[in-house]
Amino acid sequence: MAKLSELKILVVENNAHMRAILVTVLRAFGAQRILEADGPLGGFSLIATEDIDLVLLDFFLGDHDGYDIVELLRGERPRHGTRGCWRRWRSAPTRCSASRSRRWRSTR
Repeated sequence: MAKLSELKILVVENNAHMRAILVTVLRAFGAQRILEADGPLGGFSLIATEDIDLVLLDFFLGDHDGYDIVELLRGERPRHGTRGCWRRWRSAPTRCSASRSRRWRSTR
């Protein structure tokens, strides 16, 4: 199992304050390689171009939601800009959650 300090972590959260809290907590636990995105398009772009190990994904992201990113990554065919990551993320277990709701939506 990799150490938290070795993982490249992406935080996708549209609320700047919550994103800052998540990054602060991750750093307190030893994470050093943290990328941030303020919405689904930025998150998807980073997932497609970076070698991300872990994605912390908000469910409610304005016009889109975290599940949209999971659906794009799990598509049957590679889409533009996803050739390097779609197979890797296609079967990865994911959980999307939201602080405004007690709902969890599992994609596996």
